[in-house]
Amino acid sequence: MRFPILLPILSFAILTYAQQACDAIAAELPSCARTCVGPAVLANLGCDSLEDYACLCQKGDLMQTLIKPCVVKNCGWSAVGVPKKAEALCRCVGEAGRGGEGKDEL
Repeated sequence: MRFPILLPILSFAILTYAQQACDAIAAELPSCARTCVGPAVLANLGCDSLEDYACLCQKGDLMQTLIKPCVVKNCGWSAVGVPKKAEALCRCVGEAGRGGEGKDEL
């Protein structure tokens, strides 16, 4: 049987598709908010990169505390939509990782 060989390939394809779906949602976050997550914030959170969505979502409360002043300053009124976009991203991460511990908020 060749099914054992197909399972890893199928799993990789599903994970790649899920990552692309989450990347598309992340791209909807305004650049004025993304610039607030610099190396110092990532180090404080213990996350490797801005694309480490699972880590960012798991540390959502701390991240909000760290970046909220910057987001409000940089984005002005457009900051109002940032939490909903972040929630959508974390839902995507949770759905993609089904076994992971992603939170529904960032």
